[in-house]
Amino acid sequence: MHLKSFLTVLLVFCFFTGVGFAQEDPEQRLVRARATEIEAREARKKAEEELKKKDTPTMKRARKEIEHEVKKERELKEDSEKVLAQSAITGCEDDKVVVNARAVQFSVMAVMASIRIINKSSVSQDIETSSRGIGVAVKNLCPGGAITLAFSRGWVTDSETEEIILTAVGRNQGIGTQTQTFSLYLNRSDVSYRRVQSRVWEIYGR
Repeated sequence: MHLKSFLTVLLVFCFFTGVGFAQEDPEQRLVRARATEIEAREARKKAEEELKKKDTPTMKRARKEIEHEVKKERELKEDSEKVLAQSAITGCEDDKVVVNARAVQFSVMAVMASIRIINKSSVSQDIETSSRGIGVAVKNLCPGGAITLAFSRGWVTDSETEEIILTAVGRNQGIGTQTQTFSLYLNRSDVSYRRVQSRVWEIYGR
């Protein structure tokens, strides 16, 4: 190839690829990078589709089961994050406090009451209730920690007023187990309860 022809080809190549242009437009670089990402995603998707075509019936079943498990795990994680956000835990590490989702039932339609529980004792507290078969509503609320629980009125019950009794259980190695109780009342006929009734329960003790 003659030198002149070679230089012409080189210039054309540099023009279309951007090679040799030190001052390439920032937007152009961004577009080029995004295009590369799209091409990589499409290539990966195509490769996965080709692999699926080779699946045996057993492999197809296994793939569906795994996809279902991954989806379920993702949904559980999202639900857990939602419960933690609604319970508004402060003063404790979120991953140390276990919250029962059935004890965090905010609602804009049903009769509802919420309670802010503040642990002012020197030991961690478990919050328990026999209402609705919940059992342990909160586990390991640390000293100085606070959490919000909410209960919606159960329409299937026949009684006019529903009482929810909460029990704080603190275990002190030197003193033993200490308990305190707090009651919430949900009155079906009282329209004022259709707004959020906020209560505060401060737990004291050594």
